[in-house]
Amino acid sequence: MKKSLFLVSLLFYCFTAVAQPYFKILYKKVNQDTFFKIELVAKEVAKDTMDYPTFWNKSVHYPNIDTFELIKELLLYEGDERLCLIPITNYSMEGCNPNYYWGVENNYSLQVEALFIMNQIIFKEPCRFFYMSSPILKDNETGEIASVKGDIIKRAYASYRKWFEKVKLEGLSKVIENRIYPLDDSGIRWY
Repeated sequence: MKKSLFLVSLLFYCFTAVAQPYFKILYKKVNQDTFFKIELVAKEVAKDTMDYPTFWNKSVHYPNIDTFELIKELLLYEGDERLCLIPITNYSMEGCNPNYYWGVENNYSLQVEALFIMNQIIFKEPCRFFYMSSPILKDNETGEIASVKGDIIKRAYASYRKWFEKVKLEGLSKVIENRIYPLDDSGIRWY
């Protein structure tokens, strides 16, 4: 009887427990517009100091955070077209990324920021921004760019999801060691 009561209690707990989110949305009014930013729930940030790089050294500051859960949560931002507070800029160290963005686009959406943050989780220093120096995506064939919405961003999310499935099977370290990147074979690249 005690054993079955314990099992029923355990099952109840498992089905009613709700995972807490790792990220939160911060916002700031600028004139008549409202801009947003994705930030860690655990990170203390003043609204006036929201800038990049947004992420941290995971192994030092937050060693117990589950990388798979972070990625899974960031993938949920697909379709979020709210504009990010931080304008498009280049984050690459000089000489680290040859794909420097010189265009006129100024804004990007939270769905693009989520992928950009995911890259910061995946790639290590010193060339974390070698894979992506700016939060803007480019179609390799047409040269078209996207930073807020559109087919390029949808294709990027599909590619990241496919890559994440591989990570779940093989492990992040192995995938990165084998140089398997989120946008491989998608026809899209980061600026």
